[in-house]
Amino acid sequence: MFQPHLLGRDEHGVAELLFNTIQAADMDTRTALYKHIVLSGGSTMYPGLPSRLEREIKQLYLERVLAGDVNRLSKFKIRIEDPPRRKHLVFDGGSVLADIMKNNDTFWMTKQEYEEKGSTFSISWDKRRREIREISLLLFLYDSLLKLIYEYVTFVILPLRLAQGGGNSF
Repeated sequence: MFQPHLLGRDEHGVAELLFNTIQAADMDTRTALYKHIVLSGGSTMYPGLPSRLEREIKQLYLERVLAGDVNRLSKFKIRIEDPPRRKHLVFDGGSVLADIMKNNDTFWMTKQEYEEKGSTFSISWDKRRREIREISLLLFLYDSLLKLIYEYVTFVILPLRLAQGGGNSF
């Protein structure tokens, strides 16, 4: 996963793929992308994966962006989120996207359209990409809102209830 060359594969490891993807993004968004890496899927459940990924991305950043300047590395912020339920996060995200798009006729192909034009049938991919970007933004905002609610309940409401002797049940 991290060193495919050990298996005779001439490919980049997962840390380098992630680093290259973020570096290929607009300069203005890179900082936010490094701070919002979310692991999902069953293959991310390996123990120690988040810390190794963070360590390797920091090393790549040090070598390729900072040209080895260790003093500037302290300003580089990276956050890798590894939610406990990430094993099924990919399915959850796909099902949410499908549910959101179920009533959007431009996103789907009918059986008749498939039979007439086959699998090469294409409906305005630019429009679909825009819709997917908008949905991705909505999902990101929804996720951020859930995190804020979780942090508020965990760090504000719960301590207040405990201080008042109310226990931790709601």
